[in-house]
Amino acid sequence: MNWFEGIFLGLVQGLTEFLPVSSSGHLTIFSYFLNAKEAGLTFDILLHFATLLSVIICYRKDLWELIRHPLQRYVLLIIIASIPAGIAGVVFGDFFASLFENIWVPAIALLFTAALLFVADRFRGDLQGKDMTWWMALFIGVMQMIAICPGISRSGATIFIALLIGLSRTEAAKFSFIMSIPVILGSFLLETVSVVKNTGTFALEPVFLVAAAVAAVSGVLAIKLVVNLLNKGRLRYFAYYCALFAMTTILFLSLGM
Repeated sequence: MNWFEGIFLGLVQGLTEFLPVSSSGHLTIFSYFLNAKEAGLTFDILLHFATLLSVIICYRKDLWELIRHPLQRYVLLIIIASIPAGIAGVVFGDFFASLFENIWVPAIALLFTAALLFVADRFRGDLQGKDMTWWMALFIGVMQMIAICPGISRSGATIFIALLIGLSRTEAAKFSFIMSIPVILGSFLLETVSVVKNTGTFALEPVFLVAAAVAAVSGVLAIKLVVNLLNKGRLRYFAYYCALFAMTTILFLSLGM
């Protein structure tokens, strides 16, 4: 991996992890066309860690309150919402991994993401975190599980379902981003263990570190942008982008490029 590829993929990860456009779909597609698949798990681990830092930075005050009062109801809701993706990752890990091997999957799934975002703009709930029930958290968690599929945006799918069940726009974004922490952290730890177990080391290359820094900074900017546009009811902008990117990718693949 050269410097351009590393910085570019770091920027893509940071932006698309939180913009409702699917980071996994973009990384799979860009890696395919850039032929940058040799980066491996170490690169993925660093990018996951970088985006984890982005959430912590943006929601540091809320997270500090959760740490100070770990037995509060909101923590339980986050745990419940994390269960479906956790179970799916363990039980159906091989199935989801196989989806990343077919470049057509993220291209088509991005059209599904576009449809969700078009519809999401129509909902304006007023429920807050204190109004959430366990089944609401579980419902959002199921959408997060479905979003393991490359091309389906995790933030887009969870914000969509949160708005559908009546959460306010601000609360929908907050819950979506905070509930991403256990998933990102879990992925980071599992991949780290896998690398150390298989190679006995954790080799870092300078380009990987720079890419991670780019991902962290762009991740913070992406979160702020999503919250801003979500509150203005403009998620459809991301829908246009997802649809255009998906159709362009499908066209290139059809032409054998």
